Amino acid sequence: MKAKKAIGKIPGVLYGLVVIGAFFAVLEPGFLGAYNLQNLLKDCSILIIISLGMNLVILTGRINISIGGVMSLTGVITAMLMQNHLMMGPAILVGLLLGTVIGLLLGLMIAYLNFSDWVVTYAVMGICSGVALAISDGNTISIASRNFRLLSSGKFLGIYIMIWLAIALCVIMVYLSTKTTFGYNVYSMGGSEVSARLAGIKTRRVLVIAYVISGFLAAVSGILLVAKTNSASPIGGSGYEWDAIAAVLIGGTIFSGGVGKVSGCIIGAALMRTLRNGLTMIGLSPYWQTFIIGVAVMAIIIADGIGERRKKMQMLKRVYKS
Repeated sequence: MKAKKAIGKIPGVLYGLVVIGAFFAVLEPGFLGAYNLQNLLKDCSILIIISLGMNLVILTGRINISIGGVMSLTGVITAMLMQNHLMMGPAILVGLLLGTVIGLLLGLMIAYLNFSDWVVTYAVMGICSGVALAISDGNTISIASRNFRLLSSGKFLGIYIMIWLAIALCVIMVYLSTKTTFGYNVYSMGGSEVSARLAGIKTRRVLVIAYVISGFLAAVSGILLVAKTNSASPIGGSGYEWDAIAAVLIGGTIFSGGVGKVSGCIIGAALMRTLRNGLTMIGLSPYWQTFIIGVAVMAIIIADGIGERRKKMQMLKRVYKS
């Protein structure tokens, strides 16, 4: 009975991840090879980090589609600073500060000036992408710093530093969302912003902090992407915003806010990257990859929704019987 209850608590999306992984392992033996798994874990780390920020914002009932542009811009700025002989540490700090400031400005515009979150974050995505293209002349910037590459290739206890960083940020976000007043306020605000405000929660402050964290994590992801590829592309972050949204939604966070877990977001991001990696390995064209990923994401969301609905029905039956 206890085992049955434990199995019932496992998110449906985790089953999807296992099935997809097993499918590609059978179809393409190289899928489980050390080289591919290493690359897959690095890719997962980048998407997980940016999805953590997206998850937080969506939990408040808002959206942030600027993150792909922020990734591109912070990556290009960091690379250009190092190319112009600024030390790695200060260059990274500038990139992180830039992403944080962009998040702060977004939060202030949405929380205090009542800008539409969709409109203003879309506009900022365009601005960041445009600036990244303009200052780089549309060219990819190569990185010569060995120390910077260690963010991707360096290991600690046999595990890549990039993966350790993703794990650390996941732990921090789990703690923030479940053990702090801020986390409680985020869920309360997503459930009902009016009720949260009447309860004395400073919803505007909560919203600004959520966007600041999202901007910071987008900058972290942008810098790690540069370290992984040894170059900064002005369109490197393009598309990450949609993958992050998909990861959050298939992880169980609802679009209206107030419901969702960090763990689901992590699994959702891992599923997205595993699916794309497997489709690439079997030689499927990018066009068909986009179609299949869309269908798979929709199927997982529907299946998980049906499962959650059954659980609620069973709970109601127990309450009714008692």
